[in-house]
Amino acid sequence: MGVLEKYKILSAGKAFGDRAKIAMALLDSKTAYEELKEEAAQSMVAGSYSCAGGDPSVILEQIAIEMICRDTRNTWYLPDTVKFWDRRFGSLLEAKFFCYDDDVETWSKILYKYFVKLQWMPKREDYRSTRSYNNVWGFFAEILAVVKQNNHPEFDKYYEIAVQNGMDPSVLEKKLKELTEVKQSFIEIENELINSKNEFYITYVIRTHFYLVIVIFCGYFRRWSLLQTVVILVWKNQFLQSGLH
Repeated sequence: MGVLEKYKILSAGKAFGDRAKIAMALLDSKTAYEELKEEAAQSMVAGSYSCAGGDPSVILEQIAIEMICRDTRNTWYLPDTVKFWDRRFGSLLEAKFFCYDDDVETWSKILYKYFVKLQWMPKREDYRSTRSYNNVWGFFAEILAVVKQNNHPEFDKYYEIAVQNGMDPSVLEKKLKELTEVKQSFIEIENELINSKNEFYITYVIRTHFYLVIVIFCGYFRRWSLLQTVVILVWKNQFLQSGLH
């Protein structure tokens, strides 16, 4: 039985959110896109007792964040190096979270959608405090922050639209700082993985050479009892590392 057949059996009769979790975990990115694209393109999908319904892009974003991130509370951006979904999700959903950084055309669609097409931006009189007002502008600033760091040619145009409609420039500055910190956090994780691999390799080489020297020594001087002891120690070490003790 192939992976796709397993997916169809496991996801049969389930709500979009549950099927999306199974698809992202089980299928390759292209197949997952083909299986989810029709419902993902809808404005709303049904939920169930085990998963929420609503906007498909919001549901998919939450699933992706839970699969990738250690801190799921304030993750509005992921670097391309950890994005595991098909690039077509960006243009299908027109959502900043799913759009790859170098997809200039889709970023243009996202900018137009939120800054022009939807014809909605926060108004100061609708909010009791400046803080809550700026928090709502934060969503627009997140889009601007990404396109600014990617040197998108239309950044200035949409930044001016935001400022003219009431966005404080400090909101964008804050999001640019957050974006830099998010990128740096993933760089640190990548460096930690590289260092762990290097440490493992160095330890492996030293240990292997040590055992080899002992074997040669025992063979040359016919110290078979010592060789037997070394073999037992090596086996015990491997046994302990396997976690079976």
